[in-house]
Amino acid sequence: MTYLWILAAGLGVMLIVQGMMLRRAHHSRLATLQAKHAQYQREVNAKFESMKRQVSQLQNELNAARQLLQQADEAAAMAAPVRIDPIAARRALELELDSGDRSPHARSGDGFADTQVSVHDTDDADLLLR
Repeated sequence: MTYLWILAAGLGVMLIVQGMMLRRAHHSRLATLQAKHAQYQREVNAKFESMKRQVSQLQNELNAARQLLQQADEAAAMAAPVRIDPIAARRALELELDSGDRSPHARSGDGFADTQVSVHDTDDADLLLR
């Protein structure tokens, strides 16, 4: 019977040693995974900060582009074509035409107006020939 007690005690010691070894291996793997996770977390945080800076820069560029667009719209509104009064335009055209040469006929080289009617220009060409 003592033999069984010794065997049971030995088996108990072996189970305790095995448990301690498994626990040590588990802690070792857990520490490795925690280190990898911490490294991954640092990388993700760095990427996140980089993207935040990039978004901020893009927002600044977008605001600048919107301001330029607004300034261009304001400049275009200020430089819009002025509406011309049709009556004033007609009077200006009449004055310009009245100030020009009043003769409807072309002048020849000798200073006299060319008043001879062309036979081809009139519908009543046969009347002139009679």
